[in-house]
Amino acid sequence: MFCWFLALLLKKLTLQKIVPIPYMENNKVSENTNTNINLKSFLFKSIKYWYIFVLALVTSYATAYYKIRYSIPAYSVNARILVKDEFSSWGQEYFLPGMELVSGRNRLVNEIGMIRSFPVMRSVMDNLPDFRISYNDIGNIKTTELYKDAPFVVDWDSTLQGLYNRVFYLKFLSNDKFLISEKKFEEDKGELHGFGIPFKIGENTLVIRATSEFSPALALKLYSFRINNMDDLAEAYLGNIGLNIEAKDDSILVISTSGLNPKKAIDFVNSLIKVYINIGLEQA
Repeated sequence: MFCWFLALLLKKLTLQKIVPIPYMENNKVSENTNTNINLKSFLFKSIKYWYIFVLALVTSYATAYYKIRYSIPAYSVNARILVKDEFSSWGQEYFLPGMELVSGRNRLVNEIGMIRSFPVMRSVMDNLPDFRISYNDIGNIKTTELYKDAPFVVDWDSTLQGLYNRVFYLKFLSNDKFLISEKKFEEDKGELHGFGIPFKIGENTLVIRATSEFSPALALKLYSFRINNMDDLAEAYLGNIGLNIEAKDDSILVISTSGLNPKKAIDFVNSLIKVYINIGLEQA
């Protein structure tokens, strides 16, 4: 944006009439005088268009502030694990030259394939009960994902699947009442319910309770929650993990993921490592 305004200013300046400089016998003095006059002329003409610089600075600042204030950041989390070569205890006398490197490389490839399998990722989800429901704080500009710090929690009968992947919107009315809507209160006024009191949505029974994060100041703020199908969630996380070997001929595996909530991403990576270690212990 600032470069565009500067280019506009230079264009205006170049269109001005240039006053010829008198010829001087001494070429060096003539060149210096010519440069000084041109520079002064440029500065004087620049002052004439001072408002362009001010407008460019204000616009650039406003754009930067808007991006920083209202953009949703994504966080990257990674961890490293050492993959033990099951053949290392045999001794190098059992290998041809370079065979130990091939063995270690194949082991890493096998471990990556195992971690990327659906059964492993499904086990990871089973160890993350807080992943079962996604909570969001919906603002006027951006939506913020809440993890372990939502002002309410939802309990439901997980044996029924009628609520999976459906988004519900919620507004607090008082210390013990709230409104809930599946249409974001745009086509309805919502249904009135009380905290801790079971209510029905179709054949499903839900109970919504306030947490320690709740306060009366949150009245009429808009929130949403979604009950996740853990199979679908496992598939989604399978496509969002990175598995790389840290260096050539190395036995260190780098596990990485990204997300909108850093605490949630960290819990996921820790759970994945824990499941991986447990599988190794079972196979030992």
